[in-house]
Amino acid sequence: MMAPPLTLLGTVHLDPAGEARLRAALGLWRPARVTVDVSPFALEFRRTRGEALRARLASYRRPDGTLPPGLEAVEAQLALPYEWTAAQAYVAAVGNLPVEALGDSETSRQWLTLLEHDLFAPDNLASLAAADLPILAEQVAWEWARARRHWRNGPILGSEERARQQTEDARMAGLLADPARSPGLVHVTGWEHLRGLAAALADLGIAVQCFLLIDF
Repeated sequence: MMAPPLTLLGTVHLDPAGEARLRAALGLWRPARVTVDVSPFALEFRRTRGEALRARLASYRRPDGTLPPGLEAVEAQLALPYEWTAAQAYVAAVGNLPVEALGDSETSRQWLTLLEHDLFAPDNLASLAAADLPILAEQVAWEWARARRHWRNGPILGSEERARQQTEDARMAGLLADPARSPGLVHVTGWEHLRGLAAALADLGIAVQCFLLIDF
């Protein structure tokens, strides 16, 4: 099955099953190019700072190496996103096709600085370790249910969040509208961006197809 000219594929970040799902979807569509909504800074941060930050979790590990549920997602934040690793695996398998990280590095720098200083603060890690939280797989399942519900009924966003996403989606739409990136392009992004990004692309005269990764 060949991919349509431009496909938007929505994901839930940190999904333990995401890598396999995304590789299956890309293998089904066989796109000529893949872009991912992750920034070059975010990838480099995880490569260079990931191990040092992961070391802060060592004292919370159980004898079998696992972490309390409240820290599972914290550790998962330090891995290269499966959206990127699956895209790289696909393009390598089919002949080294183009794959691009199109996220905004300055936005990532701000968020990851906050993550390093606040999320990984000792007091916060201790609090999360003791918290009665579901395991990561259950958190992801809940988020997929939320994604499907909002995808059917329309997103429920406050005005501030909506304005932020509109800015991000307009920037991304401008990049995806570049003729050099089409046809046969699959763009992988967080599910919250599907509707707004499709609308921004429509304003530029570009029709897209949108899917949730959970459906593959």
